[in-house]
Amino acid sequence: MTATAAPNGFRPVNHVGGGFERSKVMLQGGIASGYNATIRYYDPVVLNANGTLTIATPGSAFSGVFIGCEYDAVGRTGRLSRIWPANQVATNIVAYMISDPSMEFTVQANASLALTAIGDEANWVTGAGNASGYSTAALGALVGAGNTGDFRVTGLYEIPGNQWGDAFPIVRVTMNRLTGLLPYAGAVAV
Repeated sequence: MTATAAPNGFRPVNHVGGGFERSKVMLQGGIASGYNATIRYYDPVVLNANGTLTIATPGSAFSGVFIGCEYDAVGRTGRLSRIWPANQVATNIVAYMISDPSMEFTVQANASLALTAIGDEANWVTGAGNASGYSTAALGALVGAGNTGDFRVTGLYEIPGNQWGDAFPIVRVTMNRLTGLLPYAGAVAV
């Protein structure tokens, strides 16, 4: 029973066409040096007009889910990280994200959901993150018929003790409110 709220962001689990390695995008210079917010593993992000990622805003169009970065910092080269630390000054920055709308993710809901949630949409809610660098974003309340949410519920994540009607079920979702990514010249599918 998922009675405890312990969200871990939007974790990739399946691609509708099979596999998911082809769903990654690499962005050279993908985060601005000194960007003042922490971006955590599995946080929704948005690609700005200048080609850099920032943390997305719940209820607004976004570009994908952050899956790490690499950069050179003062005294350290080739750092590979799950997070972008707030205010990090760096060079040779490369950011990775998943932007494929056919990618399915698991996420914990921040309230109980019933089987009737399948096909409905919801926005995401931010979290403070955890010590391991993972996002603690969760799925928010369903937006209801005729309204657009950030993610669409596709089913229950089938693990022992996880059921519809639990206090904080873990569900499968796809990205729904995506903003265009390609043909940004710095974006490369990897």
